[in-house]
Amino acid sequence: MTDTMKLWNAVSMTDPKYVKKVNQRGGFSAVCAQSQIMAATAQWGPCGGAWGPTNVRYERVEASGETLILCTIDLRFPEGGLLEGTAAACPLAPKGRVDAEAWKKARTNALTKALSQLGFNADVFLGLFDDNQYVQHAGRQKERERREKHEKAQAKKQDPDLIEGEELAAALADLRSVGFDLDGEEAAGLAGWIHKQEKAGKASKRLLGEMRTRTWKAAKKASEARAKPQGDYAFPGSRS
Repeated sequence: MTDTMKLWNAVSMTDPKYVKKVNQRGGFSAVCAQSQIMAATAQWGPCGGAWGPTNVRYERVEASGETLILCTIDLRFPEGGLLEGTAAACPLAPKGRVDAEAWKKARTNALTKALSQLGFNADVFLGLFDDNQYVQHAGRQKERERREKHEKAQAKKQDPDLIEGEELAAALADLRSVGFDLDGEEAAGLAGWIHKQEKAGKASKRLLGEMRTRTWKAAKKASEARAKPQGDYAFPGSRS
């Protein structure tokens, strides 16, 4: 069954250090736009690759005697996702001076609005940052994530041969694809070792590579042996 909340749950919690209080329009919490783009990059890679704004349109709009730059975008994201028609506006000349960044600001606002519809920083938009206890909880959680990320980076630095997560899963799948039977009796020792690494969530890329090569060579040798002629067939009653 597909987990429809997987992305939302992965990106909904905001690091308090990227949120600031704005004392306008009754007061509200604002998220740093660059932090949203960073979070999307962590999920999908650099903007402009697997995800990003497309079909960007600009127009000038007059409202209450003020000229606004209105930007409308479609947001493209992995697995064929397309969120159409998110718009945001920015004053062209606030305080009587033309803002050369108005187009860029409008585009950034449209992009972050689109990302929020996918769940990015949902806790801010749900009003959870009005609760100090929640803010403290989010801060502790993000600090824990930073610490774990740092520890993994240090471990990787000390042992660059170490692989884990998706890279480990891909390596094990590749090993199985060349015929390594994790349940076979002849592979019981190695299979036990792999299961142990799988459970620990990390393994040696070099050793997995060696196992793959050995398994592939063994499978090739067995295939060649099966294809090799076993000698001429002697018909009953024939003389040699």
